[in-house]
This record gives sequence, structure tokens and C-alpha cells, in this order.
Amino acid sequence: MIFPQYSCNAQNVRELKHCGFDAIYNLGSSVSDTGNLMGSPAYQTKFPYGKTINKATGRSSDGWLIIDYIAKSADLPLVDPFKNLGETHRGVNFAVAGATTLSNEALAEKNIFAKFAPVYLGAQLAWLDKYLEGYCHNPEACQNALKSSLFTINFGYNDYYAALSSNQTITEMKKNGLVTEVVKSIKDAVSKVIDQGAKNVLVFGVAKDGCRPITVNAQSANKSATYDGFGCAKDINDFCLYHNQLLQEALEELRKEHPNAQIVDGDFYNAMQSLLDNFESLGFKSLLTPCCDVKNKDQVTEFKDKLCGAINTIVCSKIEEYVYWDFAHWTQKANQYLANWIIQDIFPKKSGGPTHMRLISGRAGLWTPSETVESVSARHRAANSVEIIEDMADEAAAGSSSPKNRMKFLCSYGGKIMPRAVDGHLKYIGGETRVIAIPRDINLSGDDKGIGVLIKREV
Repeated sequence: MIFPQYSCNAQNVRELKHCGFDAIYNLGSSVSDTGNLMGSPAYQTKFPYGKTINKATGRSSDGWLIIDYIAKSADLPLVDPFKNLGETHRGVNFAVAGATTLSNEALAEKNIFAKFAPVYLGAQLAWLDKYLEGYCHNPEACQNALKSSLFTINFGYNDYYAALSSNQTITEMKKNGLVTEVVKSIKDAVSKVIDQGAKNVLVFGVAKDGCRPITVNAQSANKSATYDGFGCAKDINDFCLYHNQLLQEALEELRKEHPNAQIVDGDFYNAMQSLLDNFESLGFKSLLTPCCDVKNKDQVTEFKDKLCGAINTIVCSKIEEYVYWDFAHWTQKANQYLANWIIQDIFPKKSGGPTHMRLISGRAGLWTPSETVESVSARHRAANSVEIIEDMADEAAAGSSSPKNRMKFLCSYGGKIMPRAVDGHLKYIGGETRVIAIPRDINLSGDDKGIGVLIKREV
């Protein structure tokens, strides 16, 4: 799903400037804060933050952020922070590093204590109200003023990090309603900006936060923690998928409630997966160790003491080889890759309309040789609402005289689908979406269990 009222739904369009946006309004936290911390004693306001661009701007990176690359793609100025607002009315950035979705009070009711939640989502929405009062004066004027703007919303991680830091388990976070309340708050925020006049809203899910160095480091004390092939905390990444699935359901409800608005998901999770899959070819050499590292990190427990500029922090000599700048934030190089991936992902995957292939699940469930194609098809439809494109009858592709020994699923380019598991047979649909053929009688074991990144087609 993309913004079809503009010319940016053409197949060959891959830059946001063709969408005709005249402003960007951003709500979020440190991954998109472009300077609302300036004037505070935060480390992000001082060198070596901004090292690559030779200036500390309050950004939590060595240089530009994803929101900066989105603005550049839209051919718009970098989005001014609310605390240092210009007079161009080309957008406002309300994001503040450390911001949570829920208020400190709401988190405290769940025995979660956020140490860095100065301006949570509700407070940022209040800033937006204040800005609009001076910009467009009345609701009718705002409807007109905001109709060609792009709103971006990115929340979730800090609430969950605060919960983990408060010694809550993933099971507890699910049971105490934290995830549902976070998702509901994001959903309510989307409804609010649409009611104020927004027609185009890009809502980010959470990334593979089990790969953040600070998360991996914290999980090292958890003897039951499991890790994937990249060394990322698997339980945390699975939890991120859980959040994203609930968020997808909320966005679906919003699309029905606001049929005249374009509500698009920013797939941070698979953007990060794509970066991991192409890690070496992109020139990266370090994933779990940040460029700005901490000496004697086992003795440093406070998050703020792991930020660049703190005592005992050291900066690498080759930033371009690192995915993470500090223990929680990406380098400029990683930000640029992730931004470009997301921008490409929200465009139509094929000509003839704005078709989007949306990730439903990273696992297809166990597929044993004793199962028939028909039983697997029925189970997948029931469990995942997956669209089975067709049962393959292509004997050449199947490599067998049996026309029913394979099935076609849709999978994303970033999915962990290995050619060995499908005899190398991949058929392109277009863009980064592929049809994948899976042999019915393949002997699945280990990571191959659950093969198939399941995608649902939406038009």
C-alpha cells in the first residue's frame, strides 16, 4: 500500500519526491530525534556524536538518521526539531531521545520505571497541537494545510527496554497488557493526526532489537537466552515480531476506519534482516560491537554511561565498518541502508496498482514428509491467513512428473529462505518480492523447520 493519489505509484518510481509531499511531521524517539535534546547536558549534543558530519546536532549517531534520508528522498529540507523550529513550515520533528509510548505514570502502574522518558507520545501530540494552533488556526485550515504532508510515527522500543531493565520477562510484558497498550497508543495517535488533517501516515514497527548491542549484553546474564546465527537474542526478536503483528492488526483496523487516508507500515524488522543478510557485501565487519564502545563494559550498568563521550568510552577508527554507532543506535551508514530499504519497500512491487506484500510470520510451522500439500495448505490458511498463490503444476520447475509436489508461497527478499531448501528455484514477481516453490517431501531439520516466510497480498 502506498500513497496512490500522487504520481509515486508508478512502477519505476523509487524516490519520495515523486509523491508530492510538502512537509514531514515526525513523532518518535532517539532513532529520529534531530535535535530536541540540544541545550540539554545529554551526550548526544556533544562530540563525538556527529563525528562523520563534523558537528554534534543532538542526533544519536555519528551522522544522519533515517528520518533525514526520508526527507532527502522527498526533496524536502531536513526536518527541524520542535525546540529549534524554523519558519519554513516544511515540517516539524517532535521526537525526543528516550521517549516512550506510555507515560511514566502508566508504566509505573506496571512496575516499569523509565529513566529516559522526558516527552512521551502523548506529550509530543500536545506539542503538535500547540504547533497547529499557530500554523493553521482552525480545524478546516489544518485539514487543507496537512493533506499533502507525510506523518511518520515510530514508538515501542523504549517501553520494552524499560520493562526489561525493570527485570520484567517477555511473558510478563505480554500478560500485563504492556504490548497491547503500546499498540493502542500508537493506533490512537494515528487516528488523532488523521482527524487533524493528515492523509499520509508512515507507521514504523520495531526493528530486530535483539541485535542491539545493549540488548545482547543484557541478555548475557540470562542463562536461558538463545541466539540466532548472527548472535542476536532470539527471544527478543521473536517478541519484536509479536509487537509488529499486533501493530499490523491495528493498522488494518485504522485503514477501515479511515478509508480516505493512506496508512503505510515501515518495516524496520525486515529492513534490518536485509542488512544482516547482506552484512559482508555492504562492507560491514562488526555487528554486536558498537563503534563507540565501553572499556570494562561489564562494570558499566547505567545506559547513560554507555553513550559516546562518557568516561571510558572509545571511538573506532573505521566507522563505516560498524552497524551500530553506540550500544543502541545505528551508524549513519546503517541508517542510510535501512532508510533506502524502507523507501523501496513502500512503493508498489509491480505495475498495475499499489500491491503490497506484507509479512505475516517468519515461520510456516513444521512441515513433515508425511503431510500432503493439501493439508499444509489448509493449515497455513487457517493459522496465518496466508494466500497460497497456487499449487505448482510446473513439471520443469518441480523436477518431477508429479504436478502436486510443490506449493508456491510469497516471501520477502529479506526473509531467511535459503536456495538449498528449495533446490535453488526462485521466480521473480517484481521488485523485491518473489514466489518461492517449496518441495512437499523435503527433509526439514534444524533451522529449515518452519521454512517459508509467509506473506499476505493486500491491494
